[in-house]
Amino acid sequence: MVKNIKLLSLMMAVFTLLSVQLSAQISKGTLVDGITAVIGNEIVLESDIEEQMNYAKQQGLSVSDRCEFLANIVNNKFLIYEAKRDTLIENRSAAIKEAAENKYEQILANFPDEKTMLNSYKFRTSYEMKNAIEKIDSDNYYGQQKYGRITDKVDVTPNEVTDFYNMYKHQLPMVKDEVSISQIVMYQQLTEAHKDDIKNRLRKMKQDIQSGKESFEQLARIYSEDTGSASNGGLYTNISKGRMVKPFEAAALNLQEGEISEPVETEYGYHLIQLVKKIGKNYDARHILLKAEPPTKKSQMLERN
Repeated sequence: MVKNIKLLSLMMAVFTLLSVQLSAQISKGTLVDGITAVIGNEIVLESDIEEQMNYAKQQGLSVSDRCEFLANIVNNKFLIYEAKRDTLIENRSAAIKEAAENKYEQILANFPDEKTMLNSYKFRTSYEMKNAIEKIDSDNYYGQQKYGRITDKVDVTPNEVTDFYNMYKHQLPMVKDEVSISQIVMYQQLTEAHKDDIKNRLRKMKQDIQSGKESFEQLARIYSEDTGSASNGGLYTNISKGRMVKPFEAAALNLQEGEISEPVETEYGYHLIQLVKKIGKNYDARHILLKAEPPTKKSQMLERN
């Protein structure tokens, strides 16, 4: 018990010293550009923080503010540094890299194409995203392994906990109150009337484009709910067969160049598709996506007005 408390105290003391040194570096303005912190031979880059925050958010995790997030990374990096020096912890770099490749493909399966996924996760290339996943998984593995080694066989009695608390209670941080709640959630169903409304909106856009009142690109920028292509006028280029979902691809390839489809339903909503050109087995196409979601009370009020 005493041995483990001393070890944890030593770790916290070293971590505090590192934090002081880091603060001193920042105040002197001597940090190497792009490097936020260095723990042993473990480096935390500015890009690491941004990539890990974006990835965590897209995975549905609660992300604290940037300072707290950085503190958690630095704290974990200390464990990682010690873990990699610990000969009793297995080096699983190859297995982690392979798992990161598989996780990348699993995430990609939830998107219509790779570009949409990369835009959603805010990565420029597939290499950047795979590398970020590998870093996160590697850090988690080594951090958990070292934490397990430190706390292994720690046997604490209730009396020892009470004695420790009484001795250090003035130094211990306050813990906020927490509550557990239960809830019942009911989601509004999409009606046939609202489906018809979405399709009629797309048909009206098609009429305006064909009559010359509007351009496909401009309507896509304003109305399309596909974040991966809206800012580019709805355009996807050099699309290979099998890249898009089947209803989208079938509709696009049945069009003549410049022709616009009727509303096409996919798992993402309803699309208005324009075939731009065919290039061998590949093609360029624009689309406007309206998601098939029930109208909110606010939107219903706006429609009535």
